[in-house]
This record gives sequence, C-alpha cells and structure tokens, in this order.
Amino acid sequence: MGNVNEHKGTSSLVLRIVLFVFTLFLAGIIFALDSNVPLGVAMGSLYTIVVLFSWLLEGKYDTLIVALICTALLIVGYLESPLPDSEILHAQVNRVISLVLIWICTMLVMLAKRGFDGIEKVLENLEEKVEERTKQLKDSQEELKESEQLYRYLYEHANEMYVSVDPVDAHII
Repeated sequence: MGNVNEHKGTSSLVLRIVLFVFTLFLAGIIFALDSNVPLGVAMGSLYTIVVLFSWLLEGKYDTLIVALICTALLIVGYLESPLPDSEILHAQVNRVISLVLIWICTMLVMLAKRGFDGIEKVLENLEEKVEERTKQLKDSQEELKESEQLYRYLYEHANEMYVSVDPVDAHII
C-alpha cells in the first residue's frame, strides 16, 4: 500500500513541476512579446492568462508566486524598454492597468481555491457523518434482529398460552 501512495505522491509532484514549468514558459512568451511590442500597447495584461492558469497548480502559494513572477517580468520589461518622452505617460498607465489586472486575477484565483478547499472539507465531513450514521443504522438493525429472534424464541417456547389478535379486524390469528 505504501508503494501506491509513494507513486501517487511522485506523480503529483511531477505533474506539479510540469505545470509550473509550463506556467513559467507561458510567462516567458508573454515577456518576449511584451518586450518587442511598443509600450503603448497593453501586452502586460496578458500576464493575467498566466495567473488564471495557475489555478491548476495545487500549492497553497503557487498562484501568489506566479503573480510575483509576472509582476517582476512586467516591471523588467518596462525598465528595459527605452521610451521617448511623449510615450512615458501612456506606457506607465498601461503598466499600472496590467498590474491591477494581474493582482485582481490573483485574488480571484486565491479566493476561489480557498472556497473549493472549504467545500472539500465540508464534503469530507459529510462523508464521515454518512459513514457514522450508516454504521449506527447497521448496529440498530442487528439489535432489532436479535430482539426479534429473542421475542420469537420466547413466544414459541413459552409454557403459557398466548393469543395473537389482528389489530385491524380483531380476529384471532
């Protein structure tokens, strides 16, 4: 049984690494596009795709890490591009909009992950309660079966005479 759990853990780790590498690759493509497009175009907002993709990453802080990487790439892309004075304001506004979008998406993804974690905990709790109640029902059924067997034995083996009457029409059975 331990080998199965170890295999699942290894598979999960490999999948997590592959997804994280793909996320970084996607961020790198957006960085390359952002670095080669005039700063008047809001390419930095494409980093929101990477943040939204981070939904697939299982780690608690993976989305936050991805958002920080995207923010760093956005800032580096801005600092690396020479700007004529006439475009500085436009480029700064685009970068601020991109940063706001990145962090709004980050908060939404993190809140959604937290909500799903809460739902999973509620489902686990419900499953435990169902198992507990099912066990209680089986125990009650066993007790009822034993009680019926005892009653039947006493009824059939008693030295006294018993009469059974049908409760609906009052006939002797």
